[in-house]
Amino acid sequence: MSKIYDSLKATVNREMVSKAASLVDENESKVSSAVKSIIPGLLGVFMKKATRCR
Repeated sequence: MSKIYDSLKATVNREMVSKAASLVDENESKVSSAVKSIIPGLLGVFMKKATRCR
């Protein structure tokens, strides 16, 4: 899971964070922090769904 997490984290670049911050009218550093904290939660949901599908 670590490789997937690292890949997702690397995918979220500064330009994406900047656009998202503009859309929600928020500070870029806050949006970046939020995105980094959301990624592990999303991976957890995906893993739960994957184990249920077996």
